[in-house]
Amino acid sequence: MSVSYYLYTEGLIQGKWKCINSYLPMGDSYHLIETYYSGSRTYFSAACNKLEELGYVITPADLSDTLQNKATDWGCFYAIDVAAMEKCIPRSQRYEHHGYVLKSDIFQLEAGELEAVYEWLNPCEYARLDNEVQKSYQYYEWNDEMGWYKYFLLLLERVRWQRDNWESLYSRGPKIQKLRLIFTIL
Repeated sequence: MSVSYYLYTEGLIQGKWKCINSYLPMGDSYHLIETYYSGSRTYFSAACNKLEELGYVITPADLSDTLQNKATDWGCFYAIDVAAMEKCIPRSQRYEHHGYVLKSDIFQLEAGELEAVYEWLNPCEYARLDNEVQKSYQYYEWNDEMGWYKYFLLLLERVRWQRDNWESLYSRGPKIQKLRLIFTIL
C-alpha cells in the first residue's frame, strides 16, 4: 500500500490562520506547493510519528480557507506548532549523532556503499584506544537517513523561508503571530 505525506504551513495573522505556501503556475491556473511532500513510508515514518506525537488532530473547519478548499479528499489532519518542533532541536546542533567512526566506514558511507553508520565510539571510548588504533578513526557528525531529526531540520528551514518570503511580500501588513504545519497522510 502506498502512502503519501503532505505538509503545508499556516501562519496566524490577525487571529485567523492563513496558508503561506507559494503557488506555482501550471498552464492557465496555479498549483499550491507543499512545504514538504514524501511518498516514502520507509524514510519518513519516524518523522511522521514524531509529528503525530507533537501535533493534534483538527477538523477541516480549523484549516485556513486555502487548505479547506484543497482538503476535500483528505483524511485526518494534524496541526503541529512550529515552536514545539523547534524545542526538539538544539539551536547549535545540526546533526543528530556524533562520535568517532572508522575512516573506512566514513569513506563507504559518503561513497554510497554503506547505508548508515552502525558503530561509533564516544570520546571516552576513543581516548582509551591505543594511539595507532586511534589513527584509523575520525570524528564524524551525521543524521540518521530514516530518523526524524533530519526531516525536522529540513521542515524548519522551509518554514522559516516561507515566513520570511511572506513577510517580505507583505512587509507593510500585519505580522505572522504564530506558525503551524498542517500534516495529512493519503
